[in-house]
Amino acid sequence: MSQEITLSFAQASPSPNFAHMNRSTYSLLLSCFIGVLFLFLNTSCRFITKRRIAKEKEKLSVTDTLHVAEKKSGTDFSASGDVPESWTLQMDLDKNIIFKTSTSGNFLYYPSDITSSIDNQIKTYSSKDYKLIINIEEKPCQSDGISISTTQTTVTCNQISYSGCGIFLKNNALHNKWILEKIDDALVNTTSMRESPFMQLDLLKLKVNGQDGCNRFFGTFNVEGNRIRFNALGATKMACEKPAMINTLFMTNQLVDYYFKEGKLVLYFINDSKLTFKPEF
Repeated sequence: MSQEITLSFAQASPSPNFAHMNRSTYSLLLSCFIGVLFLFLNTSCRFITKRRIAKEKEKLSVTDTLHVAEKKSGTDFSASGDVPESWTLQMDLDKNIIFKTSTSGNFLYYPSDITSSIDNQIKTYSSKDYKLIINIEEKPCQSDGISISTTQTTVTCNQISYSGCGIFLKNNALHNKWILEKIDDALVNTTSMRESPFMQLDLLKLKVNGQDGCNRFFGTFNVEGNRIRFNALGATKMACEKPAMINTLFMTNQLVDYYFKEGKLVLYFINDSKLTFKPEF
């Protein structure tokens, strides 16, 4: 007599440990993917920014080559025109100001003879005897009918007005993104920060933006020889546990000395404090 045997197979369910392992593996893979994607995007952004800055420096070098000799001689501002006659102006803000005309000869002044002021983006340099008044307006100027990236310049000498175009001779190395490295002589500790404090200077647009260690800041600036004048700077209003490392309130509407040391940018303030930045590119 045969006996029918029926075998029943129940569907095996994964053990809790196996399911947990799958979730852990998925989370790990997802974290790795996000990390790789972030690294890729960050590298791509850095590459694009680096190329953009390099191209912008090429544009700046075109103007720079026209004034190589003047920059080597220490000239901070150079201007010329032909109204009402041919004239030239060279200003070394630490040494002297030389104004020449085709008929009236040369006029020489020293920094101790000159006072300066700024009002509505117009810089004025006046001799104490008011025989020489120089107005420099931050506005595109036309030379031979072509609009160029310079400033409208008016010189009044012995009550005769001369007009033309001028340009502040800037150090093109300023055009970069600068990462804060030192405050005075102390290294900046950025281990607990999401982003290192930085300052990006755009010489083409004369705009500055950055991160002070807490808030973002932005604004405009001008370069006057070996000094930077930061105009009114705006900033976000985030509350932070630690004070800002780049004091934008102290920089606003101030002339700040700058110099380069071993490829790094040093800002030297009127209170003898200094900030040292290293270039990102």
